[in-house]
Amino acid sequence: MHVKLYTYLYFITACLILACSKSEDNSFEYKYAYYPLQKDFWVIYTVDSIQYTQNGPLVKADTFRFQVKEYIDSSFIGLDNEFYWQISVFSRMDSISSWSNQRIGLVKRTITTVQRDFNGINLIKLVFPPNKDYSWNTNVFNNESKNSELIDSICVFTEIDKPLSLAKFSFDSSLTVLQADYEDLINKGYSEEKYAKNVGMVYKKILELGKQNASNPWTKPESGYDVTYTIWDYKN
Repeated sequence: MHVKLYTYLYFITACLILACSKSEDNSFEYKYAYYPLQKDFWVIYTVDSIQYTQNGPLVKADTFRFQVKEYIDSSFIGLDNEFYWQISVFSRMDSISSWSNQRIGLVKRTITTVQRDFNGINLIKLVFPPNKDYSWNTNVFNNESKNSELIDSICVFTEIDKPLSLAKFSFDSSLTVLQADYEDLINKGYSEEKYAKNVGMVYKKILELGKQNASNPWTKPESGYDVTYTIWDYKN
């Protein structure tokens, strides 16, 4: 595990133990409200996706729009004596279609992290308290056989406690986490997530593009995808 992450987690844990003697509620200071966890809480996202595929000299851009719902249906104590929340993820073609069950995952919020485990891939999504001076490897618990795309994916906070207007919502406080931002002559990648206080993730952007002709602009990629999640509704 990244040495800096160990040092940071140890420091935060020690500070929290000391703080507990002064106050029973550290949630404001540590800003856990950016990832609320409670039974029957749900968020619905509209997902816009573009898939680029090349067939000979032609590049096809397939566009899709659908909705995804994340629903916290239960919680339990695991074999490791840690507290987990079970997340059921549903999908549908549009707002008038029926939901279909897509997959089930787990979320664990520790003193200093939020960890999401879907299909055996355990990602550190957030660290507490948010700090622009700190970075972390979201993929530190996984090996390349599990998740080759995110090995050494270093995350940083680019915005903390900022107002955010998104779709039909206005949030008083939000975080932005930059997960990837790279570009060379034939590859381009970008990924970020935004979290609103008392709601959780409200926006996600994943961009992975490729091209063989380095002189072509990135507006004309030859392969890859561009996916955006935007909050549509929620219940807390």
